[in-house]
Parts: sequence; structure tokens; C-alpha cells
Amino acid sequence: MQPSKLWALLIFVITIQPYTPTLAIQRGGYTWSVSSQGTIVGSANNQTVTITWTTSGTAKVFLELDSAGTTLYDTLIVTVKRYPLPYITAIKIYGCQVLDTLQREDNQSWFNDDGECIRACAGSTITYTAHGFVGSTYNWIIDGGTIQNSTDSTRTIKWPDNPGLGNITLTELSNSGCKRTISLCIEIIEKPLARFKVLPKGGTACLNQDYIFTDSSKGSNSSPIIHWLWDFGDGTFYSTSTFNSPTHAYTTPGKKVVKLIVKNACNCTDTAKMNLDVMSDPSIKIKCTSVLCEGDTGYYAIEDSTFQGDVHWSIRGGHILNDLHHSIVVLWDAIDQSGFGYITADITSGSCPGPVTIKVPVIKSSIKFSDTALAICDTSSRIYRLPAWPGTTFNWSLDPQSTNATISNTDQPNEIVLNTNGNGQVILSCNYQSALAGC
Repeated sequence: MQPSKLWALLIFVITIQPYTPTLAIQRGGYTWSVSSQGTIVGSANNQTVTITWTTSGTAKVFLELDSAGTTLYDTLIVTVKRYPLPYITAIKIYGCQVLDTLQREDNQSWFNDDGECIRACAGSTITYTAHGFVGSTYNWIIDGGTIQNSTDSTRTIKWPDNPGLGNITLTELSNSGCKRTISLCIEIIEKPLARFKVLPKGGTACLNQDYIFTDSSKGSNSSPIIHWLWDFGDGTFYSTSTFNSPTHAYTTPGKKVVKLIVKNACNCTDTAKMNLDVMSDPSIKIKCTSVLCEGDTGYYAIEDSTFQGDVHWSIRGGHILNDLHHSIVVLWDAIDQSGFGYITADITSGSCPGPVTIKVPVIKSSIKFSDTALAICDTSSRIYRLPAWPGTTFNWSLDPQSTNATISNTDQPNEIVLNTNGNGQVILSCNYQSALAGC
């Protein structure tokens, strides 16, 4: 009896394939075996055998048939192609997450489509790139975002401005006909809100006059703001990790566009802009005491003794005890949690009339941290700050019973990072002393 041929097949790695002889040999005893690229699933002695292919390459299926005392043999040559393992990368990676990864056959990492959602910031635009075999083509399905640009292997997606969920489904089709689909969940996380105010109000000031910028940006409890970048529009930048309200004077007149870019702990950013108008004439100057203690009095006056114009004074954080027209005495008894008071002299005449404001550091006897979060997660970090008073020493400490946390310094003495490593209560303290004011 002549054995029936088992026709050669083209199949793919990690597939399960059944094999059955033709009717011409469907009697007697069967013994199946397979080369190292595959594994027999179940019995190897039935008329039909099922094989799982695990390794690419040229494989063989062997059949031994015992029929009426005669043993027949046949061999099937099987070409096993590599199964696609597509993965996706992005040009922007956001923090606050631990990404599960699997190892590809070529030892590259790819996002686990069964793992946690990949994070994207609300309102962000991100380019995603598909990776796979040379010559493969890709099909994309995007849910929850808007495609801004696309090629076969890339999609640039604009995610919505509000938190929520999205999804990226990618199918790779190799040039040998193999196909695989992965699906990535996208968690759209909250971005910070960039905001700031400026004194003088209205954004118009004189040449060389200090603009006082007050940050009013908002983060969230889960992802506070950790960095501020000020672009003053004249080629000057101020980058800080401290909750700070800088001052800046312009040496050239004209229109200026000020930008504030804030970044939260998850690497999400937001930008606020404001137009300023710098006049060509210089402003008056106000003489002042540099640093005072809460409850102290301070003397403030127009520097130019020849100035004869009218002045209207206003105070934030204190009270005027004596108004001498071109000078005042102020009691600093109503300083808020910012730790600074403000004096404005509104000039009604002269070469550059208008309001001139100065910022006065006032050391409070007690003050709250800038981050008032009283509950934080285990194994997390959070920045706590006090006002950036000049000439002040800050001594941070943890209560001896707070064994479930540590503190670490930053490049700013008025702030620390609190790192938690267990549940329980943490008591954080800071003693501060001003060498300039003596309090």
C-alpha cells in the first residue's frame, strides 16, 4: 500500500494546526512525531494529530502507520513563519505610572496590551509609532482622540482637554501574511492650569520699573505643580521649582509677551500668556526696608527728592499709620500666607504717570506650608514649601515617631521633598530664622 502524501503547508509561529491523512490510509495504528519547532497537543496515536508551533523555521511532521503488518512512513515539510509582535512607542512619556512590558523575540520592550493604561495629558498632541517586521503594513483604530497627522506606521493624536479614556488598536500584517492585533488603553490625565497676575494692573509700566508677577496656577492633589518656567518676552527666562512670584524690569520699551509654563508631577504642562506695554520713560523709585517681621513698621518714600507730583498710596498686608504725601509709615499686621506685602504708589503726574508697586518680604510668626495636603499616598513623594524670604534659614525636620517617611532637600532652602514608605501619621516641622529681620 502506498501512503498518501501529507502536502507541505505554510503556517505561523504560535499556531495550533491539526493534521489528518487521506482516506487511503485511514486504518491501522498511527504514531505521530514532530521536529523541535513544534509540540504535539494531546494523543500522538489517533488518526488526527494537533501540533502547536512555537519556533519559526523549517519543521517536519512524521507519520508511522502500522497497517496489516506493514509499516508505512511519511514526512510533511512545514515552513513556520514568525508571528508578528507589534509594539508602539511615543515621543512623549508621562510619569506617575509603572508600565508593564513584555520581551519580544529580538529583546526589545513593548507595551503590554493587557497591562495598565498608558497615560497622556489632557489636551496633549502625541505621535505614536508602530514597530514590527520589515515590510509589514499597519491598520490603526483610534478611539477618544482626533488624528492630526498619519503615515502607515505613525499616528499623531490630539487628546481631548478633559480627563477620560481613549484607546489605540494596532494591527500588523507581515509580508508573509501573518497578522496580529494589539490594543492599548489610554488614560487621559488632568493637566495643570497655568495662570498668573501682574502688578501694575493693566500691564502698562514705565521703563526700568519692576513688574511683579504672582503665580496663581492650579495643580491637583494627585499631581501637584513641580516646575515653573517664566519667559519675560525680552530674551530673559526664569526657571524654578519653587512656588515663587518673580519681579522683572524691562530695559527696552515696546510690546512684550510674557509666558508662564507650568509642569506637574506627571510631566503634563500648560501655558498662560499676557501682553505688556513698556513705556519709553523711566518710573519713580520707592525707598524701602528689605525684610521685616510681622507686626513691624516700615518707612517708604519716593526716592527722587525733586519729584513734585501727586501720589496716592495703597497697601496690601498692612495699614498706613502716617501718610506724608511723598512718604508713608506702614504697620505690617495683615500679611497673608504668601509671606509678602505690597505697596503701590499711584503717580498722577510726571514723565511716566501710573502705579508703581514694590513687594515687601514680611516674616510671619507662623505660617502654613504652600501644599496643604494632609493625606498622601504610601510610597509617594510630595514637595512642601514656605515663602522664599531672602536671608532666611530654614531647618526642616520629622518627628522621631515618623519612621514611615524621609525628607530630602531640593536646590531651594525653603522647600523639601517628603517621601513616604509606609502607612501612618507623619509630623513635618520647619523652624525658620531671618538674619536680616532678626525674627
